[in-house]
Amino acid sequence: MKVKLPPGRSSLYLHTRTQGTTIFNVAVQTEDAFNHQRLFEYCFAYSMIGVLMIMAAYNFFTWIQLRKAVFLVYVGFIFFLTSQVLSYSGLATHHFEHPSFVLNDCYLYFGNFTNICALLFAMYFLSLKERHPWVYKMCIVVMIAAALIQTLVSINYNVAAKITV
Repeated sequence: MKVKLPPGRSSLYLHTRTQGTTIFNVAVQTEDAFNHQRLFEYCFAYSMIGVLMIMAAYNFFTWIQLRKAVFLVYVGFIFFLTSQVLSYSGLATHHFEHPSFVLNDCYLYFGNFTNICALLFAMYFLSLKERHPWVYKMCIVVMIAAALIQTLVSINYNVAAKITV
């Protein structure tokens, strides 16, 4: 938000209200500094997202060719990781009708789905079931915990946010 202040000393008061926990950063910058910082952040974020999308496309086409589940799980991991970054950074709010849902609930959803896909990828890629059965069982336990937290997010966001953060 743009605010014009008279020369000298000024005080600003800011009141916020939210339905759940949220990250709220405040910075005071000149308009040029703000635009320069925003341009740098957008270039970095969208460059990273572009690289992730190329990785997802490559692994998707590899999955089509080889039909091995590990490649499709990796595509899911990249998708949910990208969605989590978009949600956390606030870039996804431009595309949705309810931005508070995207910033709060979706961040936890995407985080849990990212963790589940990462565990599945490790389990498939490293053949944990055959090579290290006890590590495989621990991954299953962690995935069940993530699924329970995901269910808790759907029921009570505030409790789930305190548990996961």
